[in-house]
Amino acid sequence: MAINPNDAVVWQALAIATLTRAKAVAGSDNDNSRDLARSTVSAALNAFLRSENTDARAYALRALANGMEYSGR
Repeated sequence: MAINPNDAVVWQALAIATLTRAKAVAGSDNDNSRDLARSTVSAALNAFLRSENTDARAYALRALANGMEYSGR
């Protein structure tokens, strides 16, 4: 992330945005939802690793689980 690579909030926002987009394009002609779900997993993991409190870590883990579930892992 060019803005601030160590900001857990930015990584969390990316995780949520990519999962939302994955759900939106699923089943369409331009279905790249699995790629987006993999990006969700990476972003959520980065959010978790950079989080400084338990609430933020729990939120990141939830995004990580959702991304993994959606990508079929």
